[in-house]
Amino acid sequence: MATLKLNSIRCHRKHDVIGDDEPVLKIDSAIVWNEVMNTNQDQVRSVNVTRVFKGTTSVTLDEVSNGKSLQIGAAFPVKETGNPASMQFKTAGTHYEVFFTVS
Repeated sequence: MATLKLNSIRCHRKHDVIGDDEPVLKIDSAIVWNEVMNTNQDQVRSVNVTRVFKGTTSVTLDEVSNGKSLQIGAAFPVKETGNPASMQFKTAGTHYEVFFTVS
């Protein structure tokens, strides 16, 4: 068993051309965090979400626009050991980074 902690999220390039982004973080398809992020690039927000898992778990990032959810990049698999320092979620013109730890 391991504990995944999502520490913070950074918006390098927002999705919405006009207005604020509404990123949604999911662990194994369950929404664990969502907030409106203003139009400033490189904005960082605290997440502070923890989940216990065994083996592997999956994190996804969606961006909601006009009530419709769009997944940004591929699902990120998190293992009990051997993970990088951050998760990257990218599509054309959109880039988010999620910082996390596993203990």
